Amino acid sequence: SDRKFLNDEFGALKSEIDRIVKVTEFNGHKLADGTTTNISFQVGMNKSDNDKITVSLASMGTSNLGGATKVSALSVSTATKALNAISMIDDAIGDISTQRSKLGSVQNRLQVATSNLASYRENLSAANSQIRDVDIASETADMTRNNILMQAGVSVLAQANQMPSIALNLI
Repeated sequence: SDRKFLNDEFGALKSEIDRIVKVTEFNGHKLADGTTTNISFQVGMNKSDNDKITVSLASMGTSNLGGATKVSALSVSTATKALNAISMIDDAIGDISTQRSKLGSVQNRLQVATSNLASYRENLSAANSQIRDVDIASETADMTRNNILMQAGVSVLAQANQMPSIALNLI
């Protein structure tokens, strides 16, 4: 009786694993059921393979996890089957750990790529700023010099315009 309840619970847990595998998705891509095997991320400006990071995804369903006997075929209806199930579940845990370590390494690569791109963006922004920004002190000095020259020119022109009237007064 207890063994039957344990086996029923074990079956329910396997069903829950398969349900989670079926509904886990991102951006319309199923991530754990094996239908999406690779996802590539563009992490650089060029089209080369060096500017892409590809994630390989494996099926994590109970029909794919475990050793020779898959988790989906396991039962704990007897003590012997339960002992055998333990070693198969250990194999399944190993499969999941392997996939998690692969995903963790890709996550680290994506974080490094993000950091590098942020640094590149900051450097581009600084270079752009140096090219486009005006040297305020230099431009102010040039404007002052040009204003002085313009005022001197206007003064000379005004004096030149007064010369004929002075000459006429003398006559």
